[in-house]
Amino acid sequence: MNPDLQPFSTEKYVREHTPSFDDVIFTRRQLLLRSGMSLGALSLASVFGVNPFCPPGA
Repeated sequence: MNPDLQPFSTEKYVREHTPSFDDVIFTRRQLLLRSGMSLGALSLASVFGVNPFCPPGA
């Protein structure tokens, strides 16, 4: 092992962890897949009368 090399400075690491164009632009279907659970949790909270944006004790 070469102590001069940083563990995360390899070409493969940089290539795999750099945002690509596909990560920035996505379809409506992908948006719902990525945020579906959050939207469902907010909907369920509204059914039970919980406001997550209200400060505690208000």
